Amino acid sequence: MNDDPTLDRTLLRLLLDRELDEFRRRLENENPGLSATEIDRYLRAARLFASQLLGAEPKTHGRKPR
Repeated sequence: MNDDPTLDRTLLRLLLDRELDEFRRRLENENPGLSATEIDRYLRAARLFASQLLGAEPKTHGRKPR
């Protein structure tokens, strides 16, 4: 069997997308409810983590020293 990194990455992306959708659904049904801002913040952090798992480079260069 040939180890294809493209296939692995595609499968991982599909799995992560499905889990992010499930995570969003759970956040929306949280009791007591979360605000839209809190849900957005949690989802943004989860998406960033998922993209780093897939090997994406960060969009920022970090904080600059003063």
